[in-house]
Amino acid sequence: MVHDKRTRNSLEINWNEVKNRLNRLDPEFNFLKIAIEAPTLSSEEETELAIKMAEGDEGAKKKLIESNIRLVAWLSLQLCKDLTNLQDAFQEGSLGLIRAVENFDYQKGFRLEQHAAWWISHYIEQAGRKPIDSESSLSVERFIRKGKEDLLTKLVAEESIPENQEEDPVDMVKQKFIEVIDELSPIEQTITFFLYGLDGSKPLSIKQISDKLNISIPRVLFTNSKVTHRLEHKVLDEKEVIKI
Repeated sequence: MVHDKRTRNSLEINWNEVKNRLNRLDPEFNFLKIAIEAPTLSSEEETELAIKMAEGDEGAKKKLIESNIRLVAWLSLQLCKDLTNLQDAFQEGSLGLIRAVENFDYQKGFRLEQHAAWWISHYIEQAGRKPIDSESSLSVERFIRKGKEDLLTKLVAEESIPENQEEDPVDMVKQKFIEVIDELSPIEQTITFFLYGLDGSKPLSIKQISDKLNISIPRVLFTNSKVTHRLEHKVLDEKEVIKI
């Protein structure tokens, strides 16, 4: 397929200006500086990774997320008027980036960042309009980030499992969650424990986990995405078994 070269151009963003704005912020926002320094991809590299991701390569998906995390930093600065909410805006925008990567179709002729800009903006703006715990904005990702395991499993059970089954649906979802954790690597298990506060301590933010474990923010986000999707799939699979 031949793409119109005009559609393959990157967004016109003055990254030097973005860096200057970040340099004027307090050190607590250094995670944004790290984000905009993430290596970027050429159009050809991006297409190659998108093809691999479509074939089930999680490493390709991770690289697509990492190479566009700077866009989340930029849009967070653009859309967040209150600096006290900047970290939350970045985290919500990161969830939007993950969704954008998952839905990316390189054959349409657009660069990923052009496609992702809408998703990221949408997540940031939605978070700004609604309380994070509002029932109108519930999602698996939000509860993983906020560490509310009991509420998460209850909601997943209510939305996915018929009430007329004998087994307690909440217990079933919690069991599926344990199965997901067992399938993770040791570092992914640690990240998930911190996200959920499963060790009995207060759940940590994505930025805090990044600092504590000395790993990149995209690595934490990728684990977040992996856990939520595996849980959703396990619950959906169980739902189909119950129907049968």
